[in-house]
Amino acid sequence: MHAFFLATFFMTLAFSTTCSVLGTFIAFILIVIVTTTPGAASLDRRLNRGGG
Repeated sequence: MHAFFLATFFMTLAFSTTCSVLGTFIAFILIVIVTTTPGAASLDRRLNRGGG
């Protein structure tokens, strides 16, 4: 029973760490997109221009 609780604790810890890292990464990308482009239309235009 003790080992089960320990395994559950570590799994939860790893899951929450992964979620927080992913959340920070996604938030950073969203901030970059919002601050560099006024809207999704200009983002599409920039991607199309960059892609050739």
